[in-house]
Amino acid sequence: MDVRGKAGYVYSALDVETELARIGPELQSFDIVLINTAAGTHYRHDDYAGRGCGTG
Repeated sequence: MDVRGKAGYVYSALDVETELARIGPELQSFDIVLINTAAGTHYRHDDYAGRGCGTG
């Protein structure tokens, strides 16, 4: 899932469910969901912790 445009937002379980319903896959037990938060572009920089989108 690509949430790079939601910097500073806390992505909730409901957000994940809504996005999965929109894009179509039905999760099965032990499936993994990858979430691109854009924080990786600031890894090893002072502003790393405040970048990207969080999950909660």
